[in-house]
Amino acid sequence: MLLCMDKHDQSVIEKVSKEFKIVDSAEPKRYTSGIVHHVYDLGKYVVKIEGDYAEVLGHQAEILNKLKSLGAKVPKALDYGKMDGKAYLVMEKLEGVNIVYDWMKMTMAEREKIIVQLAYELQIYHSIKFDKYAISIASGTSFANLENAMGRVANFNRIDKSALEPQYRQDIDFLEDYYHQHSNILNEKGTAVLVHNDIHLENIFHVGDQISGIIDFDWVCQAPKDYELWKIVEVVHEPKLTVEQKLEPLYEGYQMTAELGFLKKHYPALFDVPNLAERIRLFYLGNKIIDRIEDWQKQKVNPSTFSQIVQREVHDLFKTGWLENLLA
Repeated sequence: MLLCMDKHDQSVIEKVSKEFKIVDSAEPKRYTSGIVHHVYDLGKYVVKIEGDYAEVLGHQAEILNKLKSLGAKVPKALDYGKMDGKAYLVMEKLEGVNIVYDWMKMTMAEREKIIVQLAYELQIYHSIKFDKYAISIASGTSFANLENAMGRVANFNRIDKSALEPQYRQDIDFLEDYYHQHSNILNEKGTAVLVHNDIHLENIFHVGDQISGIIDFDWVCQAPKDYELWKIVEVVHEPKLTVEQKLEPLYEGYQMTAELGFLKKHYPALFDVPNLAERIRLFYLGNKIIDRIEDWQKQKVNPSTFSQIVQREVHDLFKTGWLENLLA
């Protein structure tokens, strides 16, 4: 789905169109898939313009072109700049279509072929090493120890517990206790690599049975490679939550457990980590649950609505053996 652009975006598009000599009678439109940023299709090019989150685009051009030089299938960054204090990034447009539209039509053999390629792409990302942890890189804050880096984002003081109903407040207390009881397993150094941190079907493009590219490096991190798994597990658990609304019925009730099995088969090193289930839960806490509740409280969403969703995730991911069974 496409949306019309605002005046600032129009000024950026005009500048980019002139710079890249884009002549097209069709007016560029904004994709709704650009949740964090405003994303426009300009024919052979795609333009991202800074949205609600500042400083998220600045690192992406360098990362994309580094990955490109290593053979990764990512869009090439062509230009980065600022206009009226807001950043923009110009990239080449990937061939193919978003795989989320075709995944449920594919056979398991076809899906495994795609997962083989995804595993290869992830290994390229994870070959880039760092001496410090940064969650995310856009935060501009880095730590020598993973536990300290996670402590910055897994801050339960960001949640207004008084706004939650008692039974949901108990869930948050449970999660906070869980984090403090297990955070010592993150006491490590020297394992930071480049982590995409947002792998799901809407960020993968394909042409037939070939991945043509992976997009959306907004939340890329310097973290251990298994950090990649918290988001992947979330997608496996309920892919419906990561697709656009019109596709939700297609993914209703589906869990991508077979697909995770393919990833484990073709990238076993990603899973070869002590205390993996506990680590994934800790990563999930800092990335999803705390962020989600904080954002929803700022937006004044009905506390019962988001609390019930969190309660379901707490039960499935923290109070049952679902995750251990998934990873076995």
